[in-house]
Amino acid sequence: MSPCPKHFQAPSAMQPQGASTVGEVKGKVKIALLILEILLAIAIIASILLQSGRSAGFSGSIMGGGEALFGKKKGLDDTLSKITGILAAVFMVVCIIWAIMV
Repeated sequence: MSPCPKHFQAPSAMQPQGASTVGEVKGKVKIALLILEILLAIAIIASILLQSGRSAGFSGSIMGGGEALFGKKKGLDDTLSKITGILAAVFMVVCIIWAIMV
C-alpha cells in the first residue's frame, strides 16, 4: 500500500493521456515554423531561378533603354515576380514569428 492516497497525487500524474503541456505545443509549433521556413526558402530560390535574366553588366544598362520602348515584362515573368514578392513577405513574417518564439 502506498503512503499517499490516490487523490493526493501530483498534477502531472493526473494529466490525461493525450494532453500536451504548453512546452510540448510550443516545441511542435517551432518545428512546424522551421519546416515552413525551409519550404519557403526553397520556393523563393526556385521562383527567382525560373525568372528570365534581365541584362548583364554594363551592356545591359545600355540596352536596357529598349524596355521603355517595347514595354515591360509580361506573362510568366510578371507572375513569377509577384509570386517571389509574396513568398518573400511570408518568409519575413515567419522569421519574425520564429524570432519572437525563441
